[in-house]
Amino acid sequence: MNLSAFGVESDGFPSIEAHLDFQHDSSSCTKSFYNPAYKGSTYRLSRTEMQKILNFLQDVNFKELKKEYTVGPHRPAYFNNNDIHN
Repeated sequence: MNLSAFGVESDGFPSIEAHLDFQHDSSSCTKSFYNPAYKGSTYRLSRTEMQKILNFLQDVNFKELKKEYTVGPHRPAYFNNNDIHN
């Protein structure tokens, strides 16, 4: 699983590469940053975290997920139009 923080203003957010093995209850995660001022790390998920992910994957109906996505402006829901200055 790869979670990428790429784009404008993403320097403070990590990218995470995770290898999950549910059969052997193991994981290996690497956190890295585009900005070298931030130090990356490696870690493992807890048994509880692994179980939560497995439960989520078992509950998701993958046939109903969107197959195509569009890219557009991202504005968090807590901003209103008066808070955005272009």
